[in-house]
Amino acid sequence: REFKNFGMEVLLTLDLRSTREFFSAFFSLSDYFWQGFLSSRLSLPELIVFGLSLFSKSSWEMRFSLVAKGLPGLIGMLTAIAKGPDSKYKK
Repeated sequence: REFKNFGMEVLLTLDLRSTREFFSAFFSLSDYFWQGFLSSRLSLPELIVFGLSLFSKSSWEMRFSLVAKGLPGLIGMLTAIAKGPDSKYKK
């Protein structure tokens, strides 16, 4: 869930052209990856491969944008994953 939240936060920062480019790269991935992502069937190692594959299919401009806009969220996502599921809801 943290990975999807991170992705949504980055998507919300993209303009229309960048959003179209993102989804073009997303759906150019193998059916296994994009269908697995949308259906939440990918394991953590598969999500990592999915993310790297998506990054590699993106243009250099999109890669720069994803890194620049996603770095703060990436740190938060990795922290949340390290703490364990639903750790932000525990007191």
